[in-house]
Amino acid sequence: MSNITIKAVFIGKDGSCGFHTNRQYTLILTHAIGGQIRITDMFSPSLCEYDTVIGLMNNWDAIRWAKSDISIKSPHHEMGTL
Repeated sequence: MSNITIKAVFIGKDGSCGFHTNRQYTLILTHAIGGQIRITDMFSPSLCEYDTVIGLMNNWDAIRWAKSDISIKSPHHEMGTL
């Protein structure tokens, strides 16, 4: 399974999983072995796992593709729906 690189602002509890509230992070998003959604900060050891997309969305805001990673393409672009 491939990883995707995103940028997002952490809005969860300050210090949770090593992330700081209202700070933007560049994250690698993958699926963990148990099916959880795992996010890892590209520039620190901070890591967090979520059981659902809702859990992820409750803790992160302004989620978007990381433009600095040219290997990442929107699935809409791939499908010709943009």
